[in-house]
Amino acid sequence: MIINGNKHPKNITTVYEHQTKNNNKLDLYIDINRVGFIDYKIKDELLKKIYINQISIDAYYQKNGLGTYLINCLKKEFNTIALLSVSKNMNKFYYSLL
Repeated sequence: MIINGNKHPKNITTVYEHQTKNNNKLDLYIDINRVGFIDYKIKDELLKKIYINQISIDAYYQKNGLGTYLINCLKKEFNTIALLSVSKNMNKFYYSLL
């Protein structure tokens, strides 16, 4: 459960995984609104290794643990998660979860 700016609780309703042309995507919905996603590429299916290309959470919903929630969803499925491109903020965020 997260609390929005008006202090009304909202529940995560759906985490939807699907493939795009070259990557996989994990979308996060609250009610009917897509509020974030992780775009990733499977590097090795046998070893369960992936690379995260991009993670994004709508600015309105940031600082509620939703990025962490998405990363944890991937950690349940994959043994090794690495970052394909690393920005300073993404690097701090990701390594705080390990």
